[in-house]
Amino acid sequence: MLILFYILLLDTTVSYSAERLFYDFEEDRILLLGSARVNYKNTVVLSDSLIYDTETRDVVAYKNPILCIDKDTTYGRNMAYNLNSRKGITVDGRSRVEKGWFEGRIVKMVAPKTLNVESGRFTTCNLASPHYYFWAKSLKVYVDDMVYAKPVVLFVQDIPVFFLPFWFFPIKKGRSSGLLYPQIGRNSTLGRYVKNIAYYWVISDYADLTVGVDYMEKKGVAVILSSAWLYKPRLSGNIAAQYVDENGVKRRWKANLFHRHNLQDGTIIMAKGDFVSDESFNIDYEDNVVRELEQVLTSFISLSKRFGILSTGLVVRETRDIKTEKQWGDYPKITLSLPSMGVFGGHLSYSGVVLNSITREDSERKSEN
Repeated sequence: MLILFYILLLDTTVSYSAERLFYDFEEDRILLLGSARVNYKNTVVLSDSLIYDTETRDVVAYKNPILCIDKDTTYGRNMAYNLNSRKGITVDGRSRVEKGWFEGRIVKMVAPKTLNVESGRFTTCNLASPHYYFWAKSLKVYVDDMVYAKPVVLFVQDIPVFFLPFWFFPIKKGRSSGLLYPQIGRNSTLGRYVKNIAYYWVISDYADLTVGVDYMEKKGVAVILSSAWLYKPRLSGNIAAQYVDENGVKRRWKANLFHRHNLQDGTIIMAKGDFVSDESFNIDYEDNVVRELEQVLTSFISLSKRFGILSTGLVVRETRDIKTEKQWGDYPKITLSLPSMGVFGGHLSYSGVVLNSITREDSERKSEN
């Protein structure tokens, strides 16, 4: 039978419940056994057994306790927590944060949403035995903000892969500067790899930048760079580049960019570029979806503007099929068009195109005007 009690102190309510309760009047302590629970404001402590001190408001929990503060939950083997100071300690603690899980031999709650973790590890893998994780002698966790760790060892399948003197990464929602989570894997082309060892920099509310490296056992090291910008309603765009040094034998690269600029007079300037060093780059370094989408590369620069009811456009475009090495394009293409107008009960529209296109296939070159 569940027994429920309330204690009223200083206009705040502490409630506790359990299957059995024993009160020590001399020590002002309550022993709660079986489905034990203590509630205080936004804090709940759950465990098989609890000791609650009514004077100090210390809660000591045994046998797999759970501490819930708002939406933050910490699990452990044993736990001690003070309801007033909101400080505590957990043995073999484990907690979920915005972008993963962390656990530690000792987890100290030193301030609201601030944790010191001894001999801890962090992972984005949801498995009980994660495929990979970062181990650190000490971690400083600012819940909903950032994790700082030192020194750090990356483990893959419980095998140490590399060492870093320190590491820090964001765990809050939205955009935040910090080191990113590497992607660990293995395949027949690259061998074992660690990708996205990178730093993400929020330059401003309108732009960001990512710089990093990929390590691939069979291919070597790749340098990666990407950036995006958005300033409504005037500017938007992105760029991504990758340079691979294949163990000093071959150097390969890829770059993609897009930019749109809306001028105040209504002129729209757009540019797009897709470039790659060779036709097999995507086969070696991209997934199946990207391989199919980027078999045909298109680059262009365009300008469009309305003059009253007249719409004008100018575009220079080149398209390349990297599989067949066929290239074609417009050098340039000029368009003029008027909207449909009612004339004698019907509709009249006008448009004109001036086009110079070139197709090149192998060594053959064809032109038409």
